[in-house]
Amino acid sequence: ETEIFYDVLGGLNFLALAWLGYPSSNSLSLLPYMTILFCISRGWLLVFLAWRAHSRKGDSRFDNVKNNPPVFFVYWMVQACWVYLITMPLLIVQRQADMKTRNDGDSSHASTQLSSMQILLLVGFAASVFLEVSSDVQKTLWVERGRVGGFCTDGWWKYSRHPNYAGEILQWWCAAALSISSSLSAPDKPQLAWI
Repeated sequence: ETEIFYDVLGGLNFLALAWLGYPSSNSLSLLPYMTILFCISRGWLLVFLAWRAHSRKGDSRFDNVKNNPPVFFVYWMVQACWVYLITMPLLIVQRQADMKTRNDGDSSHASTQLSSMQILLLVGFAASVFLEVSSDVQKTLWVERGRVGGFCTDGWWKYSRHPNYAGEILQWWCAAALSISSSLSAPDKPQLAWI
């Protein structure tokens, strides 16, 4: 009867995939950084969507759906695909780390070298998470003030119509590029099959 449950489970699914896919031993220096940024991004989404649905007493997009089980089931399945596809770059890096550990045999000799491109992409990922979170907060404060002016022009919103979405899109471009970078650095390069 409530879409808050839907939002919370969607966010928890992201975090569960990140945790369940993390290899027990890691010999890839990229993985911890990417996992932390991913969990911050998806943790924010979990908190923000649940808070917003709670404060608005629901989500009008679900009014005609939540009492129709077959249609609601389709929503759940689309959410599952969305979670999996968004998590795919992290899962690829996790798999790459696991394969590297198995091939090296000893994770105590972990590679601590990040390439310049990986560092740049991690910085881009972090900046885009900041852009999304700060944009969401700016718009929320504007809405709480009564939607002054009809269009939000506070902070990032004076430069873009949807800076929160721009941050989200940039995150996943950086994540995809990080997974490709990780795959290309592998000696056998088996992880490019997802492209």
